[in-house]
This record gives sequence, structure tokens and C-alpha cells, in this order.
Amino acid sequence: MDDSRNPGIIEDKYIDYHILPYNRGISYGRNYGLRHIKTKYFLLLDDDYIFTPRTDLKKFLILIQKHNLDILAGRWIQNGITRLTAKGL
Repeated sequence: MDDSRNPGIIEDKYIDYHILPYNRGISYGRNYGLRHIKTKYFLLLDDDYIFTPRTDLKKFLILIQKHNLDILAGRWIQNGITRLTAKGL
């Protein structure tokens, strides 16, 4: 979802890119995105999220299926400080 003043164009068969009305806000964008999910699983990421070599989406999928989770979160690093969020709900 992109509600920026000058939205870019992303052409990738694995990404659904939606241009929204300018400056609608994070809640509008997330709700719009949730209404358009076509898959069993999805990632909800902020625009500043960066995948690293330690990002293990296969492990996330295994944990979700093994423990029948609805939500799974992990660690995030800000200014060199590692923080822990909820592991699973």
C-alpha cells in the first residue's frame, strides 16, 4: 500500500502493489491491505523494515503451523539494541 504524494511503481509477480489516495494514514492502508489478502499467510511490515541474512521466513512458517498460531512476531533491532516482541498468540 502506498499513500505517498509520488507513489512508485513496483512490478513483481510476487508483490501486489496498491496506490491509495494521498496521505490516508497507516490505519487506512493496513485495513485496505487486510481486505485484499489472497493467501493463507501474509507479512505486515512497516516501510522501514529490512530483511537481513538472519531473517528466516521458513522458520516462521514452521512455527505457525507447528503451534497453530494466529500471530507470530520476532526480534527487532533499533540503534543496535535488540528488542523482543511477542513470540506467538
